[in-house]
Amino acid sequence: NKTKKTQEMSRTSCLILLATFWSCCLAAGFGLYRGPAPRSPASFVPYEQWLGKKVVYGLDFMDSSSWSGLEGGSWQLDPWSKWLNASADRYFVLSVPMLPQAISAGSYVATLRNAAQGAYNSTWRNLGAKLLSYGLKDRIILRIGWEFDLGQYGKNQGGFSWTAFDDPQAWTQYWRVIVQVLRSYYPFKT
Repeated sequence: NKTKKTQEMSRTSCLILLATFWSCCLAAGFGLYRGPAPRSPASFVPYEQWLGKKVVYGLDFMDSSSWSGLEGGSWQLDPWSKWLNASADRYFVLSVPMLPQAISAGSYVATLRNAAQGAYNSTWRNLGAKLLSYGLKDRIILRIGWEFDLGQYGKNQGGFSWTAFDDPQAWTQYWRVIVQVLRSYYPFKT
């Protein structure tokens, strides 16, 4: 009898916890990733209808195939700009690679160190200019160098080209350089 009562209390506590969690998530708004633009923002409507709530956070990943991809393309920024600017309570979360994936495994540490010295600052100035030109300014969250801890044995083991594992000091310095360039060119909120 005592075990049954304990199980009922546990079940009730779990339901209360889940209901609280769900209501907090929906009150704060929820985000969605549905693949790269332009498909992603346009595909949110069925999810909004299903949940009865509006998608507040839209997520996408920058093209990491080349340096020019890191500067943003109209194919990606235009649909997101339209989605974001259609409603004042929306936010765009953009995952920004620190290096292109095309960098060879043998040279990415040297490239990371060069980047930490400012070798690729023009890329970040160009990105800032493009974000501004598409009206992506006040409600954008940049995930610079996301999941930098993947590939903890370096790029040779399947991590991103901007993994911090092989040279954490260079990674940290480069991240700061990117943030400094973007802030000086485009005053993102902190």
